[in-house]
Amino acid sequence: MFGIKAPFRLAVGALLLDGQPRTPAQVAEALRPEYAGSRLIRLANVEAQLQALKAVGVVRVVSERLSAVGDLEQSYVISDYGRDKVRKNL
Repeated sequence: MFGIKAPFRLAVGALLLDGQPRTPAQVAEALRPEYAGSRLIRLANVEAQLQALKAVGVVRVVSERLSAVGDLEQSYVISDYGRDKVRKNL
């Protein structure tokens, strides 16, 4: 209504509520329309947000693989604890 966006970290958690594993690139792509033009949507920032959420137990890594260029790609899902925390704050 007023163009107010959810805090970015909460938006990342809310996106993961569906239980689908996502890489940082997939999270960035899904949130791009809502945060278009914002520096928040940069891949490095999305990775940092997911790492911060992982550090407090909101998300967890479910898979890891090496990309074609040798970078580590991790997929994240929301934890049961994280699901409760995100729903409480939506």
